[in-house]
Amino acid sequence: MEDSFSSYIRGEQILLKYAKGVGALRGKEFHEYHELILFIDGDVDFYSDEMHVKLVPDQLIIIPKEKYHQFVINGNENNYVRCVFSFYETPEIRELLDGAFYNVRVIEASEYALILVNKVIELSQSELSSQQKNVLLRAMLIVLISEISCEMPHRKSLEKTARSPLLMKCIDYINHNLFGDISIKKLAKQLNVSQSTISHTFKKEMNISPYRYILQKRLINAQTRIANGESATAVAFECGFSDYSGFYKQYKKAFGVVPSGNKISF
Repeated sequence: MEDSFSSYIRGEQILLKYAKGVGALRGKEFHEYHELILFIDGDVDFYSDEMHVKLVPDQLIIIPKEKYHQFVINGNENNYVRCVFSFYETPEIRELLDGAFYNVRVIEASEYALILVNKVIELSQSELSSQQKNVLLRAMLIVLISEISCEMPHRKSLEKTARSPLLMKCIDYINHNLFGDISIKKLAKQLNVSQSTISHTFKKEMNISPYRYILQKRLINAQTRIANGESATAVAFECGFSDYSGFYKQYKKAFGVVPSGNKISF
């Protein structure tokens, strides 16, 4: 097999990527679109708010928009093979998403789901026009989400590393105070532990610092609100940033563009 490869189908609201090896895009622990990923091969650990699992082939990773997640590749990064559906929520699929995309999950792919994904991979490598590929990809994604929603209650629960009570309390406190005057110092005081204990817990169980976790949650919320037409200046302060200049720099660093009402493309 080649050291690396990639094939794409790119549309306005949807992106399909079939790839081996690691691309240039990193550090996207949160994003404003949904993702559905078939893990095919590699030595990869997956982290979310609620789990840490060692991925095995033919698992589907369901990642709703604005949810924390991270893939950590061990060993040779060129061994990482996956098929990724990235898509924005549209009226035609909104009701379907309620059956599966309500939380981050890792499930075993059904035989039919594997057939569908393989058909999509074949589509990405076909000689059809971009428009034809995009139309077919949308249809296949709808069928795949329907399959997952119907099969979800019957899918085997995967073993996952249990979250410590301290981490769950941290996440709960952050979620309820995200846009207020929150800091690691205040978080540690609230939970009656040291700041170093908080930092160690986040790094060990979620592979992220508490500072970055809070910052990224604020930024993705701000991005969604700005894309929906709200004022960037107002959103910056309402999302917990003390000055617009600092928000502007962090936003541009995270998303590669300045704060505006334009939806960020794939």
